[in-house]
Amino acid sequence: MRSMAQRKMPNARCRGALRWDGADLDPELPPHVAFAGNDHLILAVGSRARLADLDYDFDALAALMRAHGWTTAHLVWREDERRYHARDPFPVGGVVEDPATGAAAVVFGGYLRTAGPASSPCARTRMAHASTSPATPYRSPDEEARRGVPTD
Repeated sequence: MRSMAQRKMPNARCRGALRWDGADLDPELPPHVAFAGNDHLILAVGSRARLADLDYDFDALAALMRAHGWTTAHLVWREDERRYHARDPFPVGGVVEDPATGAAAVVFGGYLRTAGPASSPCARTRMAHASTSPATPYRSPDEEARRGVPTD
């Protein structure tokens, strides 16, 4: 797993493109860029309301993602230590949001194992927050390690 600090990622530009400020982020889940075939930005917010109100600058986020080679921006809110909600803006793919991305779920499992509070053997992530048919992949951080999912 590669952290944003190690990769010198522009936190302010990222927050600006998402129209967030520093207080919107969850300080217990640090921003990271995780790799599982492609780079995926992972940002955790501190409230369900912030995740629900996904109103970002499409062009600015697309440019930032292209500049850094990020395939997705995996935005998450932690309901508790086993349940997470996620949204995946996908301006580099020409759409506002990807309703369910297995690749982002895989890297998020690795992120929880490496950098997050993965005290439980299995984390449940509800993706496509506002969708009428959200996906709910189950990812066990330990299972991901056994399958050889890279974390850096």
